[in-house]
Amino acid sequence: MDLFRLNANGSWDRAFEEHRERAWGREELETYLTEAGFGAVTVTGDLTSRPPAAEEDRWIFRCQKPVRPR
Repeated sequence: MDLFRLNANGSWDRAFEEHRERAWGREELETYLTEAGFGAVTVTGDLTSRPPAAEEDRWIFRCQKPVRPR
């Protein structure tokens, strides 16, 4: 992604950012979270409290990792 910023003197600064995304299946991601020690995994539709619909672009995974005593 190319980003341009107009300077006070009328010139432009250009910056470049690269954004990468990776997709996992629901079961695969739940397995990874469990293996990493997370519990209470819940999955909801895009920023809602309802279960996700198959056609949604984003699912929200909420999980909690127990605090280990020091």
